Amino acid sequence: MFTEIVYKPLFNLIVYLHNLAPQHDFGVVIIVLALLVRAIFYPMTKKMLDVQRKMSKIQPDVKRIQQQHKNNKQEQGQQLMALYKEHKVNPMSGCLPLLVQLPIMVGLYQILRKDILSQSDLLYPFMQIIGEPNYTFLGIIDLTAPSLFLALAAGLTQYFSMQTSGIPISTKKEDRFSFQNQMRYISPVLTFFISMKLSSGLAFFLAMTNGFTILQQVFNNYQSKKHEQRNA
Repeated sequence: MFTEIVYKPLFNLIVYLHNLAPQHDFGVVIIVLALLVRAIFYPMTKKMLDVQRKMSKIQPDVKRIQQQHKNNKQEQGQQLMALYKEHKVNPMSGCLPLLVQLPIMVGLYQILRKDILSQSDLLYPFMQIIGEPNYTFLGIIDLTAPSLFLALAAGLTQYFSMQTSGIPISTKKEDRFSFQNQMRYISPVLTFFISMKLSSGLAFFLAMTNGFTILQQVFNNYQSKKHEQRNA
């Protein structure tokens, strides 16, 4: 099922982009693919950021309810659900974009592990591979081997992506070691070390995806501020 729903369509899209790319440069393919992924998932990403922003604003109320009803989990749950309903927040909706994008990451990883010519049996009848794939981006970076430079780029762009999310960072002493605050620093480090173990093609995809995400978030933050100013 994974092959038919995710892997095969993704593989054929990559082949199509490969056929169009100048000198069949796979780096160009990855850049265009990252741009397409961010464009397709932008509405979901925007919704996720809006949910996270609202959750940050009502966090003091969440903690108050948790403290008041710490000995009555049923009442605590009911009060939290009422709070989420009042502010029109669904905490689980923020996870959806990540869950949807995960299969794409897994599919891309598997595709980049092997030469596309060796996977021609996955082509749709109307598709064909034109020319020899060039896995050296701009004649400099081998996208089939791990790269320290691209792993660093993936980690740094992940860090800046989390910093530009528009979600306020709590400066309170009790929140210093909260999960949300710690993930701003743990996630980029994990991205770096994982990227070091993978082909640099996937690290390049992560870096480009994060880069486009940063641009989307800057635009989204600008739109949110304008909306707040109009309603002030």
